[in-house]
Amino acid sequence: MADDDTISELVILKGSGVKTRAPVTKRLEQALGSVAVKRHDKRPSVDFSKFRPGPLLERAQVLERIAKKGVVLKNIVAGQPLTLSPRRPYVEGEGWLNLIQVRHVWGENGMAWWQRVDDAPDAYRSLEIWLQGITIGASYLVQIRVAGAPDGNFVVRGSDTTGVITVSGATDTIAVLVHEVDASLSLVTLHATNMWEWGLYDVTISAL
Repeated sequence: MADDDTISELVILKGSGVKTRAPVTKRLEQALGSVAVKRHDKRPSVDFSKFRPGPLLERAQVLERIAKKGVVLKNIVAGQPLTLSPRRPYVEGEGWLNLIQVRHVWGENGMAWWQRVDDAPDAYRSLEIWLQGITIGASYLVQIRVAGAPDGNFVVRGSDTTGVITVSGATDTIAVLVHEVDASLSLVTLHATNMWEWGLYDVTISAL
């Protein structure tokens, strides 16, 4: 079983479906404003080669956490998990990653790495996770394996949902439940706050 200490509390995004990409683009533009971006072409100051990907929740653990939250899964959809990574960001008909303002894809494990850009808001450096061809009414678990810093936070948002959910920067795996999607396309976004740099290993999407 996975070590629960390094996995976030279950983040629940209700009905997080995308009917159009326009609202997502608008939110990004609002976050960026008229920022003048300064480019930096330096190597990471952290040796990410020493990092190792965090654990993944097993199905029994997922169902236990969902039950503790009092969430009911009405539409069970069987299927093989989909893993997307910086070196394999797209699978036709199933989903893709959009790495916004990523600095490097680093090392043999293909870790993506972001670094804070002077005067730019944190949301400028972000990850978009697109779930494609999903079943309306079904629920999906998105597990995001990251490397961050304990003095910062990760911020999780869902498409067409309100509110912002923060997760400790010390987390190795961020577990997101996309509950009862209301469209065949869904989006989960992630960015870091109060971190100079952070990294992404991969994203695993499982139908529940």
